[in-house]
Amino acid sequence: MATEQPPHDNNWYEDTDEEVADQSVGLPKIGSFTLYKITPPLLDPEDLEMWIDEVRKTLRGHNLHNLIDKSIPWPTRDSPNRRKWKALSIQVRTWISSSIDYEVRRSIFDRGVRTVFADELVEQIKDYMEIESYGVLRLAMKSWMKCTRKQYSTNREFINAIRTKYRTLLGLKLGPAPYFAIQKMIMELMEVPDLKSFIVLKDNELDGIKNPVTTITVADFQRYCTSIEQHIKMTNADYASFSSR
Repeated sequence: MATEQPPHDNNWYEDTDEEVADQSVGLPKIGSFTLYKITPPLLDPEDLEMWIDEVRKTLRGHNLHNLIDKSIPWPTRDSPNRRKWKALSIQVRTWISSSIDYEVRRSIFDRGVRTVFADELVEQIKDYMEIESYGVLRLAMKSWMKCTRKQYSTNREFINAIRTKYRTLLGLKLGPAPYFAIQKMIMELMEVPDLKSFIVLKDNELDGIKNPVTTITVADFQRYCTSIEQHIKMTNADYASFSSR
């Protein structure tokens, strides 16, 4: 039976990874390489993809990259390469463990999920970071929704806080639309007697805009913040008290 030949072309980016029967195929000799810790260690969920790329690149340089590929099966327990595979997988797992932040590592291990081999640990890191990323989004949204004028000593502190929290949401690819951000700020400041007449004017401006949810931009939100801040400064209303609800 003829052996299948590779295509006669120059496309070296096509099928760069050969299919292998299991993770033990093509591994280097034990002790023939050195793995240096990745710095800085993985901490932020936003850095996960870049960190994974660095892990793969490092392991690929030593033909160890298949050890973190969960889609490739482990060798059977009677495989002639079983001892080498087990030793190298555990070695790579130890290296990966040393390349993540201590608190992240402790949190993953405290979950009690088995992470004896390299691909198991990588999967748990991905899973943990996905949950952490969701937690960051949830906390950011909760912080935004609970932001009120009463939490701050001055009116300008409140405006700066709501602006900062809104920017955080935008950076996390979350809403709400700028129109709702303006409305939230206006509703809170409407409770400040010394600002009420001016805030009513700004609210009326919003009412005059057609399709405000889709029309108003982030730049408009910034302009509203600046306009109200300037009015507060001109009228010395920064420490003006708010009414009780």
